[in-house]
Amino acid sequence: MFELNDNVIHKSAGACVIYDIITRNFGNGDQTYYYLKPKFPTKVNSTLEIYLPLDKETLFIRKPMTKSEVLSLISMFPAMEKIWITDAKKRKQMFESIYQSGDIKGICQLVKLLYVEPTFFAKPMSLTDKNFLNRIRTNLFDEFAVALQIKPTEVENFVRQYLL
Repeated sequence: MFELNDNVIHKSAGACVIYDIITRNFGNGDQTYYYLKPKFPTKVNSTLEIYLPLDKETLFIRKPMTKSEVLSLISMFPAMEKIWITDAKKRKQMFESIYQSGDIKGICQLVKLLYVEPTFFAKPMSLTDKNFLNRIRTNLFDEFAVALQIKPTEVENFVRQYLL
C-alpha cells in the first residue's frame, strides 16, 4: 500500500503523487481510492485527476525506479538495439504492445528511436510515430527525473551524454 505524498508511476499518466486516500461512491457503492495528480504538471495534464481504487493499485501504479536503476538503464542506451518495423500497422501494434507491457528496456529502445539519425529509416518517421514516441519519452523522462531528483527538462541532456 502507498502512503500520502508518495511518488508513483501510473501506467499511462507517468509520474504522479498520491495527494489523498479517500472513500467515495462513483456509482458502485463506497470504495477507497488513491487520489493522484501529475508530479510534473504541464499545460496538457495540469487538470488531470486520477481516482484509482486501492484494490486495483498493482494494475496501474508502481514505485518509481531507484537512482541506481535509472543510471544503469541509461548507461545501456548506446548498446540498445534499434527496433523498427517498416509496416506501419505492425509497427503501431508493436509500439503499443511494448508500452502496455511496461517493459522499461523495451520502452527505452522505443525512445531511442527519437535520437536515431534519419538515415536509419527507409523514409522519415511519421507524425503518428513521433507523437507516440514523444508521449512515452515524457512519461519515461518524468520517472527518470523523480529518481535522479532533477527537473524533467534536465533529463534529456543527461541522457544525451550517453548517446553521443
